[in-house]
Amino acid sequence: MHRRPEYRRRQAPRATGDRTPVRPRPPARSGGGPVIADYAKADPSALWQASGVTAAVIAGAYGYATRRDLASWARTLFWALLGLIVFGIVAIFVSIPDSNLVYAIAGLGIFGAFTIFDFNRLRRANAESAVVIAASIFLDIFNVFLLALGLFGGPGE
Repeated sequence: MHRRPEYRRRQAPRATGDRTPVRPRPPARSGGGPVIADYAKADPSALWQASGVTAAVIAGAYGYATRRDLASWARTLFWALLGLIVFGIVAIFVSIPDSNLVYAIAGLGIFGAFTIFDFNRLRRANAESAVVIAASIFLDIFNVFLLALGLFGGPGE
């Protein structure tokens, strides 16, 4: 019978005579957690509205339900995303009125379409490419959520 080795948690070295227990460090905060926490403190209604928009986009996963092949959307979505990135960079340096609003609405439309497209790809995918497509769907949904937060709870510039 194979016996599993026992692993011990690594502890920081202690000074001689120090009797206090060593506590492990809390995990590093990364991803969207700090952003969501800031919005939860500042404007909780924006968080609920963004969650509702994200749920509506996910519920509208037309791409998985349709029998149509949506591969023809790929080039258009790529160029739309590239245009959104260029607009975002230009808006940093040039004062465009309501650029945050335009960016958020355009981004919601583009990433909503990307969600439909990626669900359609997932339906037609084999087991080897399913993980990459699932990660792409996660990023689409995450971007929709962040853009909706920017739309509903963004700074009033």
